[in-house]
Amino acid sequence: MDFVYTDSKGIEIGFLRNCSIDLEIGTYDKGSNDFQITISQEERDPNLTYESLIYCENTEYGGVVKSLEIDTESGEIIIGGICPRALLKGDYIQPKNRKDEYYFFNGEANKCIKEYIGSSTLFFNYIDNTEKSLRINKNLNDFFIVSEENSGFQLNYASRYSNTLQTFETMLLAVGAKLSLIWKNGKIELSVVPIYDYSPKLQFDNDYGLQIIAKRDTYQYNHCIGLGKGDLQERQVVHVFKINDEYFELNEIDDVSKITKDLNTMIYDFSSVESVQELIDGTKTKLKEAQTNNSIEIKFENLDVEIGDIVGAKEYITGISLRTSIVQKILKCTFYQNYSDYDIEYKVGE
Repeated sequence: MDFVYTDSKGIEIGFLRNCSIDLEIGTYDKGSNDFQITISQEERDPNLTYESLIYCENTEYGGVVKSLEIDTESGEIIIGGICPRALLKGDYIQPKNRKDEYYFFNGEANKCIKEYIGSSTLFFNYIDNTEKSLRINKNLNDFFIVSEENSGFQLNYASRYSNTLQTFETMLLAVGAKLSLIWKNGKIELSVVPIYDYSPKLQFDNDYGLQIIAKRDTYQYNHCIGLGKGDLQERQVVHVFKINDEYFELNEIDDVSKITKDLNTMIYDFSSVESVQELIDGTKTKLKEAQTNNSIEIKFENLDVEIGDIVGAKEYITGISLRTSIVQKILKCTFYQNYSDYDIEYKVGE
């Protein structure tokens, strides 16, 4: 794995050497989409500075340098920056004109995204029936190009003052697609591609080095007594039961056989409660919060998945299964003079 670096004008200088990089990419709500390069003063090329690009060709890994930090005692420099998804996250979709209610993405997906990336933005104030506006070209056009291929996906989506990265993710997910970001000759190519479901392969094919760590705890609280205001026999009392992963107050249960004999009971003291309904709701919440979460962690090798793809597995002893999407990829790479070592960690959604 090699990372190209450029000067502040985007002119290619060479490859990163004798340094390490920690880079994270991910979805709008999960990924920090940034990177840090750690390098000594002696090894750093002065051309690697603010607004320089670093990227691994034909991957999403890379970004724009935005910060430099130096420790004079250790002689170490930390170069920080943002990844392409952060550029999209820093943009908001606005109506094309003040009288438009929405910005519409309507048509073939790549064409819609290309039109938006290449367009200018009209910024307008509208206060007390007075309008002032100015048009500014987006900086996104300086970094992104969009595939000319027909994606096979049609969009019909309306957006108004919504985050660009979040909007792209949401509207593409609705049609079974994801956003692909690939570095090509110093630009990031955006394209709309299908979401790939790897869960059958991970579950049944040993070629991917699947490791599962699963925990299932069946000894859980399934009964909560809620105590409200009042004293002794005048005190408000409600009972909430957990039945098949749902929570019912006593008056909501019409079949007593649904309540297990193996009760594991807890008490919720809520003497400051204002109403019986508040006591019921609070007791249900406390019983839910007392549950021990079942967990499953999967690790795999020899499989290159992208943000938005689906992975899954089933652990047969505990009976726990997981099928969810990749929301983060964390790359840790050390560059030596003639080779590099790297590790990629994948994180999934809830």
